[in-house]
Amino acid sequence: MGAVSLFSLIIALCSLIVAIIALRRTFLRDKAEKTNSRKAVVRAKGYEVAKSRWEVEIWNDGIATARNIQITPENMEKHGIFLKTNGVFPYPILNAGDSFRMTAVLTGYDSIPIKLTWDDDYKKSNEREQMLEF
Repeated sequence: MGAVSLFSLIIALCSLIVAIIALRRTFLRDKAEKTNSRKAVVRAKGYEVAKSRWEVEIWNDGIATARNIQITPENMEKHGIFLKTNGVFPYPILNAGDSFRMTAVLTGYDSIPIKLTWDDDYKKSNEREQMLEF
């Protein structure tokens, strides 16, 4: 085998390796995008809407629809935060980018840890723990 043929073979093998790496990256990126398109991301934040008048907003930051949204206020009342939910929980459906608000009454702390749970097309009982801050 001549030097030119060996050089051509090395170039061809390097090209094959680069093509395989690019194909693998494309496959992994497509898989991640497909997975993320089935996920909802539910978040919450407290707002002062007027002097001594508070609301909690819950919204879907993900791509997919969230269903059966729950907020688990671990000892929320013990910390002096009361939500006027009007029996809305579990909240039935929250599309991507949508939100809802509820009135909150604060008699104590201005932040507490909460847990949000929801179902989406990716899985049932997704969880997100965060601080609810006012």
